[in-house]
Amino acid sequence: MPKQSFDELRSTINRSLHQCDIIVVGQKLYIRGVFPAKTVGQPPKRTSIKTGCKANLVGLKAAELKARQIDLDLMYDRFSWDNILPAKAPQASIQTFAQAIEAFQQHYWDCRTYTKDAEATFNSNYLTYLRRLPQTDPLSVDLAIAIVREVDPNKSTRKKIVDAFCHFGRFVGWSADSLARLRSLRGSYSNKQIVRYVPTDAEVYQAWQQSFELDELWRLIFQTLAYTGCRPHEILNMQFEGLTENPPYVFVSKGKTGKRQIFVLKAKSWQDMHLEPLSLPPKLKLLSYEAFNKKLTAWFRSKLKVNWPPYGLRHAYARRCYEAGLDVFLASKNMGHSEFIHRATYSTFWEPDVFKTKFQQATQAYYAVDSDGQGP
Repeated sequence: MPKQSFDELRSTINRSLHQCDIIVVGQKLYIRGVFPAKTVGQPPKRTSIKTGCKANLVGLKAAELKARQIDLDLMYDRFSWDNILPAKAPQASIQTFAQAIEAFQQHYWDCRTYTKDAEATFNSNYLTYLRRLPQTDPLSVDLAIAIVREVDPNKSTRKKIVDAFCHFGRFVGWSADSLARLRSLRGSYSNKQIVRYVPTDAEVYQAWQQSFELDELWRLIFQTLAYTGCRPHEILNMQFEGLTENPPYVFVSKGKTGKRQIFVLKAKSWQDMHLEPLSLPPKLKLLSYEAFNKKLTAWFRSKLKVNWPPYGLRHAYARRCYEAGLDVFLASKNMGHSEFIHRATYSTFWEPDVFKTKFQQATQAYYAVDSDGQGP
């Protein structure tokens, strides 16, 4: 096989990437794609990331490794600018974990705009786990590893604590070998292993009927989740003017993946269940995303008393999109994530009857009598 030229090899690599491309700017290589905003609450933006690699075959090999890692992070919604932006070297006076954590926190806010939601994200993704480190002890990767080993390797907490410690370790200057030791302890957890229960349309309707005996505001929130399949916190930034359009839709002005329209999709059996505009009181709108989600989850558990969380309505909406024959591209756009995530996440826990019904519909159409009156 003839050896590929630089341009041919770059084209081959780009065809295998899903979320980004390797481009040439001057004599350097960059990774171009649509990346989450560096500032919380802003929409994703098309931009280019420096690779530090020259535009030659050797540099292309190194840039390919970086591009593939970024591509995977984007596909699995785990991309973080903390992995891209250079960290400030800690001061020489930093000796203990407590001092380093304080400097790490300061660096975190130097790189982004402070909001209550950003603070909740930092606390849940980093501070919760960094506080497990022995605060008065001197910095040591071995102490961090000992903390990690106390966590069940089959739990999501193991993965999260390792990720937090790796971000922290890069900031304090732990060696590549030390970080590799940490990463090797991420465990075997995968969200694909989770057996999620997806409520049927009948169960959603029954729960909605039960909600009439409870607070009206939370009933309206329940309806909105059922009809739109939005992430729970997206209700805090939702506009309902589009409900009078055909087809009706709502508009999310700010969320995990920026702005988007969501077309409502009700089940055929919900004859007397209608989506109504929702006006949230200020005390709810002022909550952080995390606080709102906790409050909503508590209502599902203690008041509505169903055996599935608020996200169950999002999963049920995804299944309804499939049953309605909505194209995967349109369904994923409606739900605010990539086609890859839509296929990888939702097809893993739909019950066999869903696939059976769709196959029956497809084969009935295939074997239907042609317009000239002739069958197959």
